[in-house]
Amino acid sequence: MKKMKWILTVVAILIMSVGFANSNKEADIKNCEITSIDVFVNKNIKAIWTLDYNGEETPITVVKHKNINGIQYVVHSKYFDVTYAATETGFGTVDMKNSCVMVNKKISNAVINKNEWKKQRIITPNEISDDTAVGLISSYLPQLINDGYSHILN
Repeated sequence: MKKMKWILTVVAILIMSVGFANSNKEADIKNCEITSIDVFVNKNIKAIWTLDYNGEETPITVVKHKNINGIQYVVHSKYFDVTYAATETGFGTVDMKNSCVMVNKKISNAVINKNEWKKQRIITPNEISDDTAVGLISSYLPQLINDGYSHILN
């Protein structure tokens, strides 16, 4: 049984690696360092992480908020904002609240690929942990960036 779990884990990693390598944008991104930030959190902000793709000067920030619909992970960068959420239907992209927007919507809309955003509405139907959510965000976020702007992650 232990050997079977190990084999399934290796197969799952290989499958994810092949899928990740099939896109040019993802192939250009060698790694993503995820860092939990130990800063002031309040009743609205539950946790903060940074995503640093290839030593970028200004890393992307993920801010966890809890609301009546579930948990939202608001992703901010210098060039775009996007929200992922863990709700009763699963984990994926959701519409961004106006109160969370930090980047001009015209700029953000130019950077984010709306078709890919729609495909990511439900990445997984399962309940997931914060670590898994931030890991999924770091993996799926490069696919959201339009081709002309993929350099902002490199």
